[in-house]
Amino acid sequence: MKKLTTFLFLFSLIISVSKAQDVSEKDFKSKIAEVTVYLNGAEVKRTASGSIPAGKSIVVIDELSNKLDPSSIQVIPSNGIEMLSISSEINTLNPEKLEPRIKTLKDSVELISKKLQLVRDELDAYTTEKQTLLKNQSIGGANNGVSVLELEKAANFYRSRIFEVNKEVAKLTEKQTDLQKEVNKLNQQLNALNYKNNPYRRTIRILVETKTAATASFDIRYLVNSAGWEPAYDIVAEEIGKPIILKYKARVFNNTDIDWNSIPLILSSADPYESASRPDLDPWYLNYGASYLKKKSGAGFKNEAYNSNRGSYGKVNDLSYESNAQIQQVQQQYQKNVNYKTITVSELSVDFKISKPYTIPSDAKPYIVDISETNMPAEYSHIVVPKIDKDAFLLARVTGWEKLNLIEGPANIYFGNTFTGVSKINTLNFEDTLDISLGRDKKVLVSRTEKQDFQSKNIIGSQRKDSYTYEIKVKNNHDKAIKIEILDQYPISQNSEISVDVQNISGAEENKTTGQLTWKAEIPKGETKSYELSYSIKYPKNKQVSTKARYRTISAPSF
Repeated sequence: MKKLTTFLFLFSLIISVSKAQDVSEKDFKSKIAEVTVYLNGAEVKRTASGSIPAGKSIVVIDELSNKLDPSSIQVIPSNGIEMLSISSEINTLNPEKLEPRIKTLKDSVELISKKLQLVRDELDAYTTEKQTLLKNQSIGGANNGVSVLELEKAANFYRSRIFEVNKEVAKLTEKQTDLQKEVNKLNQQLNALNYKNNPYRRTIRILVETKTAATASFDIRYLVNSAGWEPAYDIVAEEIGKPIILKYKARVFNNTDIDWNSIPLILSSADPYESASRPDLDPWYLNYGASYLKKKSGAGFKNEAYNSNRGSYGKVNDLSYESNAQIQQVQQQYQKNVNYKTITVSELSVDFKISKPYTIPSDAKPYIVDISETNMPAEYSHIVVPKIDKDAFLLARVTGWEKLNLIEGPANIYFGNTFTGVSKINTLNFEDTLDISLGRDKKVLVSRTEKQDFQSKNIIGSQRKDSYTYEIKVKNNHDKAIKIEILDQYPISQNSEISVDVQNISGAEENKTTGQLTWKAEIPKGETKSYELSYSIKYPKNKQVSTKARYRTISAPSF
C-alpha cells in the first residue's frame, strides 16, 4: 500500500511539473523489432524514434498490447537523452481504428440489410395482395347472378394473378434466405474480430530531458503473458539402415491483440519471470528411477519485478497506476482462449534464434515455426508379440539426442514416406540413447499357428492333460537383413493342483517367473525363420482351467 501511494504521489508530481513548466508531449510511432517467445509468455522488443525539443518533454508511445505487464517495461534511450520516469496507462479505442476490416464488414452488413428490408417489404406487399384477392372472390353479390362468360373471366383472372403472386413470393423468399445467410456470415466475422468487445490499448509515457533539441530513439522491452509455444517434432525414417531425420518445430500462438507481421523470433525455454535473486543450491538426492526436478513457480500472470539481467537498462520509476482488477480482467480474458499443460524442461534454459522472420496473427491459433532439422544415427530393430498382434513394430535407438536441446513433446512418425502414427519425445531418459517407435512394419510377416497334429487332451486317472504346440514364423521382405525380438509365453501355475510342463522353446531366453520367452535373431533379406513352443498342462479332471487364449472386450453394434 505504501509503495502504491508513493507511485501515485510521484505520478501526480510529474503531472504537476508538466503543467507548471508547460512540458510538451511528443507522439512517437513504434514498431516491433523482435519477439522472444517463451513457453508461457513473450518478450516484445520495440523501437521508436522522433524529434524532441530542449528541456523536458513527455514521449508518448501508444497502441501497445493490452496484455502488457506494466512491471516489466524497460526502456533504453539514445545517447544524450536522460530518462526521468516511465508510466503506463490503458486507453479505450475505437475498434475500427484497431481493425480496418471492421468498417468494411459493418458497411457490408448495412448494405445487405437494406436489400433485405426491401425484399421483406415486397414480400409483405404480395402477401397483402393475395389476401385481398382471396377475400374478394364473390362476384355479383348474393342475389345477383352472373353470366358464364363473366364467371370464366373472373376465374382466369384470379387463377393467373394468384399464380404470379405465388411465384414472386417463392423467388423473394429464396432471396431473403440468401441475404440473411450473408448477413449472418458477416456478423460471425465481426464477432471473430471481437467487434462486440470494448477494445483498449496500453500507452507508455516517458518523461525525458535533453540539453538541446535532438532526434531521440528508444528501445522498449516488455512482457506479455498472452503468447507461448510448445515443441513438436517430425521424425522421418526413409528406410532401415539410414539415419533418422529429426525435424524440430514449434507451435507458436499469439493472443496479444497485436499481429506479429514478418517479425524475427527467438524461442526460449527460460522462465520470463525468473527471480533476479541469486539461486539456492538445493540438495541433490539420488534414488532408483527418480529424476532430479527443481520446483518452479506455477505458470500464469505474475506482477513481479522483471529480471534485470535480461538487458542493461537504466533504473527508472514504473508509475503504472491501473488497479489489480484491471490486470486480472486481462488475465481472465486470456485464460478463456488457451489451455495449459505441465511439461518437463531442462534446468539449463536454451534459446533458439529462428533463421527467418515469421508472421503470427493475434488469433490464439498455433502456427508452425521451423527450428532445426538434424540427421541422427540410429540403430534399427523390430519387436513382435505374435500371440497378441501379428504385426511387427519397428524401433529406432537414436544416439546424440541430448545435444539437440529437445523438450518433451509430441512427434509425428513417418516411415518410408508413410505416416505411421504419433509418438512422444520423452527427455526424461536415463540412457544415452532415445528409443523411438516407428510403428508397424508391413514388410515383416509374422504368423503363429497351433499345430493340430501335436495337440492332445487326455484323461489319466483323476487328472486331465492338455498338450499344445505352436509354430511361429517370421519372414523378412526387406531388401536387407533385420534384427528382431520375438516375444511369447507359456502359462504359470498359481495352484499346487495345476502343473505346467514345458517341452520345447527352440532356444529362447526364458523367464521362469513370468513365463516370458524371448527369441533374438537376425533374419537375412527374403528369408524366414521358424520357432516352436510346446507345453502341457495337467490339472484335476473335475475342475475347469482356462488353458487357451485370454479374452478382451470390445464395442460392437447391436441390432
